[in-house]
Amino acid sequence: MCCDGTLIGFVQLEQKEVPALRELMAIEEEHNENIFFQPCENYCNGCAIYTERPENCKKFKCNLLEKLEQKQLTFDSAIHTIELAKEKRAAIEEQITALNLNLRSQSFYFKMIELNKILQTPDYNSYLTAENQSIKNSIKELEELLIEKFNLSFC
Repeated sequence: MCCDGTLIGFVQLEQKEVPALRELMAIEEEHNENIFFQPCENYCNGCAIYTERPENCKKFKCNLLEKLEQKQLTFDSAIHTIELAKEKRAAIEEQITALNLNLRSQSFYFKMIELNKILQTPDYNSYLTAENQSIKNSIKELEELLIEKFNLSFC
């Protein structure tokens, strides 16, 4: 879920790895830092560049993975949490489509940041019907799950 843009919006790259990675992916320069945005273009049900992946991808471990490795939770419990998060993400994506929102980002992570800003504007809130207000609850539920289980947030 980090590579597909659910948990993380971008990955910062080490300067020394940039030349080799430029051959494998699109790299952006933001504030004198080299990054690539999620979802990773090399991810499709698995990492297509696993042995050459960036250092920060190798180092990253969400709270859920750390707890699994420390045997503080079972594999089945971890999978259940991931499936629950994916279901919540899919529900939000359906709601975005139903509301006909044109969000700019390709990354779900950045879409949530963008959507939260939109939902906080008074003009947009008056536009939402009671039925469509459920998108706020859906985002809140996913956010709470990500904070509790993955120790990550859209904020």
